[in-house]
Amino acid sequence: MLDRVPANTTLYISVPNLGDFLSEANQIFHDQLKQSPALEEWWDSGHANNMTDLDGMVEKIHQMSKYLGDEVVIVGSRQAKNSGFAIIADVKQGGLDDLLKQQFPASDSKPGITLLDQHFLSGGKS
Repeated sequence: MLDRVPANTTLYISVPNLGDFLSEANQIFHDQLKQSPALEEWWDSGHANNMTDLDGMVEKIHQMSKYLGDEVVIVGSRQAKNSGFAIIADVKQGGLDDLLKQQFPASDSKPGITLLDQHFLSGGKS
């Protein structure tokens, strides 16, 4: 994917698509909580309220990963006064844009996620 990044890229991170791995790791963590009194005690002492957030984040990543290829690239670039970043991946099935809008809706205080596909980047409209 290196040939797809902008010329002004200052950061390039390539990682495998970890959606299935994270989902399996989360299930193992849940299983270990049930089997290990020490782990359960540690988790309950200050992290138990985060379980819903953890499970939700893992599920979002897992759902998105189903739409993506084997590699996900994070790029950073500097443009005039601002820095920005993008995530680049091959999309292997349609519907990702709808999923992203559902999982990360825009609000008055934060923008949503914008999916720019090959058609849009070559001059068409998304």
